[in-house]
Amino acid sequence: MRDAILEIMSENDAFTYQDEPITMAKQRLEYYHDELLKLYTSEVIKDPEQLYSLGDVLNIIDTIKEKL
Repeated sequence: MRDAILEIMSENDAFTYQDEPITMAKQRLEYYHDELLKLYTSEVIKDPEQLYSLGDVLNIIDTIKEKL
């Protein structure tokens, strides 16, 4: 699973995480999490379903970080 995560991140970021320390991938995921958390806690999203979905995405990112 770890290799698949790194491969997907590498494709999406145009950066090869497989050749770097795993901490770089975790830092990138932390950045994504922090940026999405700003949106989640802002007043921008009013629709409860969208908030639930974004909360799920934040949880998925946390789970992925744990798997790395």
